[in-house]
Amino acid sequence: MSSIIGKKKRYYSEFISQGKNTWGARGDQEHFYVLSVASFVSQNLKDFKRDECASILSGEEFFEILEWYRPVWLSTYLNEELSREYLPYYLGYGKLMKLKNMLDISLEPGGWARALVSYIFPEHGQKFRDKKVNWKRLLNFPETLDEHIWYLFQYETDIHWTDQYGQVSADNNRPGTSWSQCIADAIQNGKLDRMAILKESVLASNRNFNKNLSGWFINMFEALQPSKEELLEIQEELFSIFSAPHSKPINSILKLIKGIVQEKEFDTASFLENASLLLNSEVKVTVKTTLTVIETIAKREINSDLLVVTCEALANKDEAIQKKAAKLIVKYGEQFKE
Repeated sequence: MSSIIGKKKRYYSEFISQGKNTWGARGDQEHFYVLSVASFVSQNLKDFKRDECASILSGEEFFEILEWYRPVWLSTYLNEELSREYLPYYLGYGKLMKLKNMLDISLEPGGWARALVSYIFPEHGQKFRDKKVNWKRLLNFPETLDEHIWYLFQYETDIHWTDQYGQVSADNNRPGTSWSQCIADAIQNGKLDRMAILKESVLASNRNFNKNLSGWFINMFEALQPSKEELLEIQEELFSIFSAPHSKPINSILKLIKGIVQEKEFDTASFLENASLLLNSEVKVTVKTTLTVIETIAKREINSDLLVVTCEALANKDEAIQKKAAKLIVKYGEQFKE
């Protein structure tokens, strides 16, 4: 049966003359639909992929077929498709949730994350302003906010791209919605835990994602405008950013730390333990800001750990940074002796 389907697919896919200066496939839509159904219900995964009959998944008839036939390889196939660089248009989040509820399919967390990214925007083929879109679409399935949305913070997706280029009008008086805004709205309406989002946003910016995605998460974190109290509560997560592979998250967090370093709850010891990474950075602004934070600490309390870690900056190639570190060591070193 498999060889027959393959031969028929090639036969109907062949381009032939259909009149003067007109060419087209020998088969029509009905031919290819019949072949795709036959392939789905009779072939193994390898042959189904070889004959490229995935169009069967694009129509509502697909669910009718699943009422009487369910291939054992379906979950494997869906996971493979969801790992592709560009997701097939027929594998939207809504369809996958319908499949999950119908068949209890097993998808990888990263697959759920990638499929969810486009869910807040209009369906495939619709113009952006054809219908209103807002955060409430995330309430359609309980699993979305309970489980799947958290995968966005743990697995690499193109959510940063959709926020930049996929914005849509939520209503006539609103400039457009985005994932950042949807998450903020869900928090405001009590559907997402604010502190959990703040923590995960920071951690996501240091998960070895690409530069743009890491920057997107730290931008969202800043857009949520965490208070001093909130920043002090998540100091461990903030300090973990100092080992991030990209400079934007590091410098953004350092800027926020400047605003809480004078608070009595500020964890000076933990900051100094991580300061060596910052002072050895090749990014000048990172080193300069770190020295500013250290000097602010020194004005309040002097200890040997502070002076020792400051010495790291003396090895910097920039003469201005060397001088700033030396002045700090001399000034507060004398006070430490006293």
